[in-house]
Amino acid sequence: LLLAVEKPAEYAAVLLKRLLEARGVRIYGRARARHEAPPADDGSVVLAEHTSLPLAESIRVILKVSENLHAEMLLRTVARETTGTGSTEEGLKFAQEFFTSIGIAEDDVAIHDGSGLSRMNLITPRAAVTLLRYAAQQPWSGAFFAALPVAGVDGTLEHRMNGTPAEGRIRAKTGSLGSVNALSGYATTLSGTPLVFSMFGDKHNLRGRGGTDPLDAICVAMVEELGAPTKERK
Repeated sequence: LLLAVEKPAEYAAVLLKRLLEARGVRIYGRARARHEAPPADDGSVVLAEHTSLPLAESIRVILKVSENLHAEMLLRTVARETTGTGSTEEGLKFAQEFFTSIGIAEDDVAIHDGSGLSRMNLITPRAAVTLLRYAAQQPWSGAFFAALPVAGVDGTLEHRMNGTPAEGRIRAKTGSLGSVNALSGYATTLSGTPLVFSMFGDKHNLRGRGGTDPLDAICVAMVEELGAPTKERK
């Protein structure tokens, strides 16, 4: 059973305290977590370090299995790298400025976290398509494509669109909340035409496959019908 940890830093601090105490180390006071690295000259001693996965591999984890904690940490990492302060607020500010720089209208997107779990997050399909088209034109597009779930093959799309013409032809990120289902990404039609798409189903009372089947059906129709050569009229 996998569960999300609400406050991972505090959880790690408490766990470390318990492990040390179990091994005979006497600790006074309570466990606390520092969310900012101390200054280099404050006399602190590094007890342990952990090197994370390369960025491309971390992105793959986020997109393939929809790992929310990794997405939240990535937002803070971006803030740390660009401003020196690894806060959510700085990460969101950077993200909004980035959206504007690639042509997304300010009113088309509003984000409040890194994972997309906040009910206050808002985005239009137009904004999602603009972002996907931008990504497709970047030098790192190959790594991005490879990180997306593939219909009927792997990730969160492993058991969707199996045995249909869309199997293996859809690379897309899923999104699911109560009464909300989304799918955005890339398609290759039977005629070889590349497509960029974004679909949102919102405020419905459907459960399970009832919320995703309509999106999958549209994907199958896109692959079969769009981009096909025009038939000659007699």
